[in-house]
Amino acid sequence: MNAPLHQHHLVEPDQQPAAGYRLAQLALATVFAHKERSRADVVARTLFADDNIALAVARAAASVADTTTAGWAAELMRADAVALLQTLVPVSVWARLASQGVPLAFNGSQSVRVVSLPLPSPSAGPAWVGEGGVLPVIKTTAAGQRIAACKLGGVIAISKELDRSSAGVAAMQQLLRAAAASMLDRSLLDAAAAVPGVRPAGLLNGVTLGAGSPAGGLAAMAADVATLIGAMQGAGAGINPVFIVNSATAAAVGVLSNGTFGGQQVVGSPMVASDVVVCVDQTCFASAFDAPSFDASEQATVTMANADGVAPTQAGAAPGGGAIGTAGRVVPDGGIPIIGGSGASIAAYQAASMLQLWSVALRLVWPAGYAVTMPGAVQGLNGITWASAPAAP
Repeated sequence: MNAPLHQHHLVEPDQQPAAGYRLAQLALATVFAHKERSRADVVARTLFADDNIALAVARAAASVADTTTAGWAAELMRADAVALLQTLVPVSVWARLASQGVPLAFNGSQSVRVVSLPLPSPSAGPAWVGEGGVLPVIKTTAAGQRIAACKLGGVIAISKELDRSSAGVAAMQQLLRAAAASMLDRSLLDAAAAVPGVRPAGLLNGVTLGAGSPAGGLAAMAADVATLIGAMQGAGAGINPVFIVNSATAAAVGVLSNGTFGGQQVVGSPMVASDVVVCVDQTCFASAFDAPSFDASEQATVTMANADGVAPTQAGAAPGGGAIGTAGRVVPDGGIPIIGGSGASIAAYQAASMLQLWSVALRLVWPAGYAVTMPGAVQGLNGITWASAPAAP
């Protein structure tokens, strides 16, 4: 049995570490992790329990998936791979909206344009016409919107041992696909503004959430549905609404058993806050995407960092690194280069050669984008009480 690890305090908390000290800490944790068949961040908690910076650095570092590291791919040996493939089927809000909305394809283009034709107002629409009467000219306003081909992507490195002794590649491809779908849903349901060349705006960008009914239970649901559809109709939308709530909220009120409530479509998602409902007119939701592209390389050199908010991170604020930027977002020409770069986001990064490690890097690139084609086609309420007991009379 391996000897137990002991805590290492190489510098006092009130002292500034020498140059290269953090890199040495990470290297020490990595060596012990390899010896103990564990992860660097797990070992760092033992070695540097009082050093929060060292723990953050170790957590941010990514490692090659292999057959022996518990908690990271060791469980993916052939006996378990099929079970994983069966469980990684995400309930994607984006997929639901895309199937019911306006589906488009980029077909290799950088963008597509979708045209919205709202119904004319009653005074500008068709009319009952008597004998010999003149048919009115219908007037409406066409609006066009361009959907840019943004891309979701990621890389997973796995050892050749895992590849040869299990269904590792197939499992990791499914993991990449599920993670990308999860990130797409997370972005779809947030309120972030569009970032040109990086990501589309979230559905709630520019949407002011109203107040949900305090009645609780079915009474609150009925009141909130009426409020949301009424707001949509006031904006000229609301032809085919879908209500998106937190998965736990949906389960608590029992609506996911048939996917509807009072004839309305309801979708549960963990990406929505437990007290929020988002209503989208699916006829005003346009999405464009191409098929995900998977590639594998045994010669690639990869900077081993994810895109979280802890250095080293690909989510820097500038090309070649810079300060730590927004998690889950890599700016144009951003990320950690193999050599060069500067800034807090690249601190203590490591590069790995797949050839030297006898590993393979799997890459997913998925061109995708979406847009809402009519103002008012997205509404929302905050503080809903659907899962609460009915209010006392």
